[in-house]
This record gives sequence, structure tokens and C-alpha cells, in this order.
Amino acid sequence: PPQFERELFYFVELDTSDFVYVNRVTTTMRPGSHHFVLYTYDEVAGNNLPQPNVYRDIRNFDGSENFEVLYQMQFQKFISGTQTRLYDYTFPEGVALKIDPSYGFDLNLHYANYSNDTIIGEVYNNFYFSDPDEVERIAEILQFINQDFELLPNRETTVNSTFWIEDEFGSPVNIFQLWAHAHKLNTEFKIFRVKQDDPNFRELIYISYDWEHPPLMKYDPSMILGLNEGLELEATYFNSTDQTVSFGLLSTDEMMALFGLFYTGDQ
Repeated sequence: PPQFERELFYFVELDTSDFVYVNRVTTTMRPGSHHFVLYTYDEVAGNNLPQPNVYRDIRNFDGSENFEVLYQMQFQKFISGTQTRLYDYTFPEGVALKIDPSYGFDLNLHYANYSNDTIIGEVYNNFYFSDPDEVERIAEILQFINQDFELLPNRETTVNSTFWIEDEFGSPVNIFQLWAHAHKLNTEFKIFRVKQDDPNFRELIYISYDWEHPPLMKYDPSMILGLNEGLELEATYFNSTDQTVSFGLLSTDEMMALFGLFYTGDQ
């Protein structure tokens, strides 16, 4: 509807019982999308898997929250996402993401309509699969999110948050993809490679000036981070409103997140 934003989920089951190995993802979206994210679940979800082929809005049309959907979100596992209308990413040769089909795919669409006309949202996502015999390394999801910040009204604020490899993964990692996610108050998003034993080491490895279309960085060869290293997120915001803004799901809230793909050790 006009002057409204709609974020919903749509759960689909897979027609195979065998593990699948994703080595390429393509997504196409109509204009007006804030993002498209694809999730799955695991055994922790238990009996809380969504009903398939049903649109589940995070917020009802009267603006109230759908608490059943919010409850299900805590069990979701990120697989893939994009904020660009045309997305096409191929994994490095021999690397693939292993997916258990028994937990299906939960599609997350978010459209914001600030016009006075009704718009139509539409998204298509394709997964391309590797032959299991050709997979040499299993990819894993990197997901760092900082929810602990406030942006005071009519002020620029820079927020920093560091995630250490030893604490997050317990083993060295080979990162081959990174992309940042924030909302419209974000003016700059930087990622630094840092070291615990060298406070003067701070290497810039990612930067975005466009919150709507943050770049997807491909690292080839992969970027190897040891146990004593980490990633420091530095996001700068200008809160042009008269209200304090904090972390939240609406486009009028803010976010500070980093997603990516990696594999561990020398698999």
C-alpha cells in the first residue's frame, strides 16, 4: 500500500531428501525492495517450522507486530541475501555451501513504498548446485550483528564493534565474501582487519558509502584470518530526525551487520 513498508516470509519445502551443495546464487527483484534474504532452519527449531506456501507478514496492515513470525525468526539460519536488484554470485572453484533440504527455505522479502501509489513486489531466486564429488571445501556463513547502539537526534555518530575469530569460530578462517548491511541513516560502513597482539594494526578491507546498494566484496584468493585476528565494524550514521534511533527491523530503525562466506582450515 502507499506510504507503507511490508516485510514478509514465505516458506518452501524442497523436493529432495539428499544434501545439496550450492555453488552459485542469482536473484532478480522488482524496484522498491529494501532487501531479499533467504534462510533455513536446523534441529533446534523442532516443531516450529513455518507452514509452507503461506505469506507471513512481520507486521499486520494495522501496524501491529505478528509475534508468531517474530518468534520463528530466532530459529532462522542465514544462507544468502542481497540489496541489489540483479545479483549473481559464483563461489570459488571447489567450494560450496552444504544445505540440508529437510528444513526447507524461508524467503524474506522487504519492500518500502514511500509513494502515493500501490506498488508490486516480486523476487526470484535461483540456486545452482555442485556435483558432491567435485566439492573440496564446505562453505560456512559469517554473520556479525551489533544491536547495542543509539543514534541521538540531529547528530553524526560513529559506532565500532569488534568480533574476534577465536571467540566466534575457534579456528582460523578463509573468508572469500563480505557485505555490510545498514539502513538509510548510514553514510559510511568500514570493515578493518585487526590483531589482538598488535593494537596498531588496522587494515581497511571493506568500505561502503551506499546503504541501499552496499558492495559485495569477493576475495580471491581467500583472506586468511588467524585465531589472534578479528574484524572491526565501523559504521557512521547521521540521524537527521528529531528522535533517538536504535537497532530495529523497520527501515526507519537502524542496523549494523556484516554477512559473508568462509571455510575453515585447509579442508
